[in-house]
Amino acid sequence: MSQALPKGFLWGNSTSSMQTEGGWNEGGKGKSVYDDRPATDHSSDWHVAIDDYHRYDEDLDLMAQQGMNCYRFQISWSRVCPTGDGPFNEEGIKFYDDLINKLLARHITPMICLYHFDMPLALAQKYNGFSDRHVVDAFIRYGQEMVDRFADRVPYWITFNEQNLYSMSDAFTIAGYLHGPQTDEELFQISHHVMVAHAAVANYLHAHSHAQIGGMLAYSEVYPASANPRDVLYARRIDEFLNRNLLDVFVNGQYSTEFLTFIRNQRIDLDLTTDDQAIFNQLHSDFIAFSYYRSVQINSSLVPINTFPNHYLDFGAQPVPGLQANEWGCRWIHWASVISSRKSMTSTTCQCSPLKTELVFVRCTRGTRFRMITGSTTTVSISRHSKTRSSRTACQCWATWAGV
Repeated sequence: MSQALPKGFLWGNSTSSMQTEGGWNEGGKGKSVYDDRPATDHSSDWHVAIDDYHRYDEDLDLMAQQGMNCYRFQISWSRVCPTGDGPFNEEGIKFYDDLINKLLARHITPMICLYHFDMPLALAQKYNGFSDRHVVDAFIRYGQEMVDRFADRVPYWITFNEQNLYSMSDAFTIAGYLHGPQTDEELFQISHHVMVAHAAVANYLHAHSHAQIGGMLAYSEVYPASANPRDVLYARRIDEFLNRNLLDVFVNGQYSTEFLTFIRNQRIDLDLTTDDQAIFNQLHSDFIAFSYYRSVQINSSLVPINTFPNHYLDFGAQPVPGLQANEWGCRWIHWASVISSRKSMTSTTCQCSPLKTELVFVRCTRGTRFRMITGSTTTVSISRHSKTRSSRTACQCWATWAGV
């Protein structure tokens, strides 16, 4: 860089608890949904991860040596509250208390994320995650307790990592949802319940501290595949339903007119109550956070008529022609929730040179079914990048689903 970063600029890194901590059965921690997922040859051992639970002092030293001045970490809900809705675990809380103090001693500003997909297993098994209001109340209680414990030293907070994913098929994978038909109405209710949880915790933080909090999205630029009016319309609707509608709540405290009209016309029960709206009316955001991984284009001709906008990308996402590839040669990674052999999983198709692969989704009332088309005679696995490390130096963990 030709000039120094502005004064006060925060430069650092971001992690989730299950991808880093390990120590899955230590310090009074309860199980999360990840703790029952076995390690494979191509995915992380979630019980160990990178062993941050025992070795985070080394990691903090590395951050300081690299000049980082901010660290966004995630609190494991089941570490501080083993069942998600029962007594709090003081030993687990002390782990994060010590972490925060050691960050501050190294002049690294802590930022807390309260949820990064690792639902306490007890809440997933008993209530099916955020599909149930009880889990909303449990999250609010958990979030308020963390604010009471840490907001005096942690100036920046995020409730949900990449909250717009709960408006997409991914919701059934990341919201603690273990069983059910995965209906569109359930999807909208999960998304709404997560927003209520966010708003309640944000309002509590503003009322009881001087810390700041904001909503976070996984933002992707989606281009129309052509000048075809339907391509243009679908690209705009994707932005409206997956980004702007949530931003309207984060900033203005209400869902967009287009979204509410769609819900009403489709006779979807959003489970929006007057008490929910009262919580939204108090909500404001001190900042908006986002992660950015990719851009895609939407080809409306691949999307079945009457598909809800939340699922357009499941069917019609394509790589953007002419977009420069990264050093791995991958031009497009597309995530979608799928059902196969009665198991819920997350699938990725990665289009890499010289192979030309495409994942084609078929929606039905029983869920999302899929098949894979390849542009060559080579068999290509459907894979999921776990975005985690199986050792402290490697970062190439791909879980391959066979027999699909």
